Amino acid sequence: CAASSNGIADGKNGLARLFHTWGVCEYHLGNESKAQQLLEDALRVTGPGEADSTMRSLILYSMARLEVLRGEHLLAQHCIGLSLKENLFPGGNSLIWKLWAEIAEKMENKVLEKRCKEQALLRWEEERGGTVSDLSRLLGARGSDSSSRLPERTGSVMKDMFRKTPWSSKVCHTSGRMD
Repeated sequence: CAASSNGIADGKNGLARLFHTWGVCEYHLGNESKAQQLLEDALRVTGPGEADSTMRSLILYSMARLEVLRGEHLLAQHCIGLSLKENLFPGGNSLIWKLWAEIAEKMENKVLEKRCKEQALLRWEEERGGTVSDLSRLLGARGSDSSSRLPERTGSVMKDMFRKTPWSSKVCHTSGRMD
């Protein structure tokens, strides 16, 4: 019976990924209402457990991007907050914070925009140090056209990240200090 219920869970996760991918495609084609429906369906079929948390966070991030496109900044901000709550990586990741900074800028909330950019930079530095979350990898692969200018994880930065041993960030601080 355990194998049977595990197969059902895998099927739901696959269905959520399918709906999400389809919704993102519709978003890029400009079919906002179809994208919203598919993203809601994707969220509906994800499981309630921790194992599905990353997927829920990704879906909520995509929903936030859709709401930014529509000009629904309060709703986008709500989706970003839920995405951060679902994200298993403590403090979220840089791409979520970059989007929130973009939303805050559009809402003309300079204080929130500044704090979100600070968090985005902090998370980006952590990710660059080798502690990239699953969601950051998923979102990083899609790219971002955010107005904030944080460095991307490409080229020499990516090569340097892969050259480091897992303990490098603990032993070799970039500032040259050994605390």
